[in-house]
Amino acid sequence: EALRILLHRRAEAGAPLLADNPSCSIALRLLCRDPLSLTLLDCSCGWQERPFHWQELVVALCMAFLGGETHYEGREVGLLWQALRSRMWKAEAPAKPEVIRDFFQASYAVRRRPQNVAWQFAPVASLFKTEQEHLRSSNEAILREAYIRLLDAGADPKTAFRLLDEDGNDKIRPCDLGTPQAMNLGLPPHLLCQLFGTLARGADGNVSKKDWLTAFNMHDDRRHTLVDDIVKPPEAVPLPILRRIKIEQVNHTAYLPIWNSEHMMCHNNVSIWAPDQLVCGLIRVTAKRLCFGHYANKDFADARGGGTAGVKSRQILQVRDTGWGATGKDEYLLAAADHYCPCPIEFRQVWQQQRGQPVFIWRPVPPNDTFVALGMVATTTPEPPLVDSVRCVPKSFCRKVKEEPVHLWDDVGGGGKPASFWLVNSMQMLWTVVGHGVPQETFWDLDTNSISFDSNGHPSVHITHERQRASALGSGVLPRRTSWR
Repeated sequence: EALRILLHRRAEAGAPLLADNPSCSIALRLLCRDPLSLTLLDCSCGWQERPFHWQELVVALCMAFLGGETHYEGREVGLLWQALRSRMWKAEAPAKPEVIRDFFQASYAVRRRPQNVAWQFAPVASLFKTEQEHLRSSNEAILREAYIRLLDAGADPKTAFRLLDEDGNDKIRPCDLGTPQAMNLGLPPHLLCQLFGTLARGADGNVSKKDWLTAFNMHDDRRHTLVDDIVKPPEAVPLPILRRIKIEQVNHTAYLPIWNSEHMMCHNNVSIWAPDQLVCGLIRVTAKRLCFGHYANKDFADARGGGTAGVKSRQILQVRDTGWGATGKDEYLLAAADHYCPCPIEFRQVWQQQRGQPVFIWRPVPPNDTFVALGMVATTTPEPPLVDSVRCVPKSFCRKVKEEPVHLWDDVGGGGKPASFWLVNSMQMLWTVVGHGVPQETFWDLDTNSISFDSNGHPSVHITHERQRASALGSGVLPRRTSWR
């Protein structure tokens, strides 16, 4: 405040801030968290905003680190990792990871509000790795993000390489990154450059096809290799029984509370609920309802009886045996559910907060690009959810959502890493975004409320989503619906 008074007195007198250095000008900044940046509070005469803001972001990250902040995005972790290891004096060696860790622990221990989550499970823990560990983790994160974004754009790594390799010489050159095909792959320019820098191992500075496919295969070693989006009939279910099975989108009214925003001190409140009572049938199991994600309510309204607050009627997918014969077997129904709606292979943490009751939001990672995730799940501990707690759905059963996402809640007033909750499909499932901007991803809805199977095991709905031609990526080409009959 004393410096601000000095700024105004100098300005009123028409005098420079420093008499012996008239060209000197300064600005006072405030730390802003949405997005993380330095907001202008006041400035002296002659001060001008600079066109490049990455240095301001690094300063903001360092200030957040000094305050014991634990959550950072991938790019922010890399910038902060470099900044904390920079040499303050010419003769000084870079700070060791254990020194940075000890400083953070001391700062974290005296935060004004008590913290209920161990920092060892938060993104800040990656700042305390050695240079080799950091490089390996950074490369894995780049490949993981690139893979997910390629799937969202409708391209697998092999297709992406073919689109980038315009001259067909099995190499990607730096100039190939600026072509229209590269822009249509759904990779931001900074991620595309990071991916190129990670994979360019040859002496010529190019990325070979072998290095490209090897890197993604190493990242993707748990995924199945499929040549198309067709989900073949399950071998464990006889065709006559498969004809009796339907996959339906139905209303659901039984839920269990997972988390609420009480004690976060946000302007608005929200609660998260998980579907309950998923098995139907009196004598035997005739229908199995599947969890594809969690649901959110405005405020703390009770959703256990199907009550809604701020959302439409919640829906869920069920696999139902329409036959009434006594010869039906439960295992056939479960086998069909596992085949057409498999569990994800892992979860990727999207957001966490430590004020009030801790919450961690996770995005399911489908087993391959034939399947998509419809929603996200929440936990109150830093451990990922069990992979069998949620399901994925075939992309060929779905259409892209055309409607804009519906804003349900944000954490304004609560502090910490900003986030917002959105409804992105007709099932009213939870989707979380870091920040308060509208999500820009591709979202999916079941194409019809009921899917049946013919005598050959072919589904009544099969939508082929264009992804083989560069012109179909990002060009608004509509998917092609195929009728099996």
